[in-house]
Amino acid sequence: MNAKPPPRLSTTPRWRQPLPWMLALALPLVAWVVDQSLGVRVEVEAKIWRREVDIEASQVQPQSDWCDKLPAAATEVERLQREDPGQAGQMRAYCRFRGPGWSLLRRAVAEGDGARTPHWPVLRLSPGIEREGQRRAWAWVMLRAADGREWQCTPPLPQWLALQPGQRLRLKVDQFGVANCASLPQPAPPAQKRPA
Repeated sequence: MNAKPPPRLSTTPRWRQPLPWMLALALPLVAWVVDQSLGVRVEVEAKIWRREVDIEASQVQPQSDWCDKLPAAATEVERLQREDPGQAGQMRAYCRFRGPGWSLLRRAVAEGDGARTPHWPVLRLSPGIEREGQRRAWAWVMLRAADGREWQCTPPLPQWLALQPGQRLRLKVDQFGVANCASLPQPAPPAQKRPA
């Protein structure tokens, strides 16, 4: 008779078996990866905004253009012959002159923090001499993680307005420490009013 031998029981103590050790080592790594995919926990440290408006002044300044576009107030006109890039091989009169033009004189600035709603600076212009030029606007959010790392994001104004100093949220950060500011929470859409 051919009898089967009884199954062999492991004589290796449980603490020397590899599976529990692999699980014990892998579990914190998996938890860390999941936590990082959700983003770094940050707090809104501060909100800062700045708005600028260029103030331009009418001044006589050196200019150049095709002579047939010469302004009536042009002075010190110097005529040259140049090839017209729009019509290959054809020469046209090109002028260098001094004439009225607009140039940057100064900038009007308004700036503040999250306690004040962003607004444009009040402009005081001399009529006929000064005019409003280009406008620029910025709004920054300063974010800090518990470990001291800091980031600065420039979200769109509605999103900037919705964030509050002291607010805690998650920010996606890549392996190089660069923040993905687009991962900031979006403001809730305004509630639609129902007709009565």
